Amino acid sequence: MEVKVLTSRWKPKKKLGFLFDNLSMYELCRLNDIEIFEIGELSQDKITESIFYAAHLSYCHSRYIKPKYSRDQINEIVGSISKADGDALSVEMLNSQVFGKKVSEWNTEGVKKK
Repeated sequence: MEVKVLTSRWKPKKKLGFLFDNLSMYELCRLNDIEIFEIGELSQDKITESIFYAAHLSYCHSRYIKPKYSRDQINEIVGSISKADGDALSVEMLNSQVFGKKVSEWNTEGVKKK
């Protein structure tokens, strides 16, 4: 599933794409040096910090374009978007199917209770 976020940080405004698919999950694992079955062991903060950058990398790969923004820049952009855009982005992420499961299912399996 593809989501575009319009941010006013740059002039002129630019659209950033996010694609939540198998490649984004692979990138999430690669960025955190884990296997796919270990995603549930990551803290919620670590997942949030990594998933949007991984989805942006996947989007760029699918469009044959070189990513222009770093992990920190993507996180800053995602943190500064409107609540409505943020909610829409989160819903799309959680409802995306990757490796036959919804992201929300990968995100909750094995999460350690505090």
